[in-house]
Amino acid sequence: MENTDTGIFKNKNIEIIAPPPADIKILEEFAMDGNFNKLKEKLNSIALENKQYTEFVNRLNDIAQMLDEDIICEFLDQYYEDGYEH
Repeated sequence: MENTDTGIFKNKNIEIIAPPPADIKILEEFAMDGNFNKLKEKLNSIALENKQYTEFVNRLNDIAQMLDEDIICEFLDQYYEDGYEH
């Protein structure tokens, strides 16, 4: 199912700063494996590392509640498109 409501991904009024590409890759791997508990643990770790990632972590935590790896990966992929490469 394709998510056409990209509003849950980007909000032009709120700056979302993504963690480094290595962290995004790990999050994507957890999502693709369906390991949502590990994904949430990693998000907590990222949030503790640097407060600038708080909005990213909050947004992805909200999306992760859906337990849909496709939507999670779609969210993460936009940060690769914004300058990160796989």
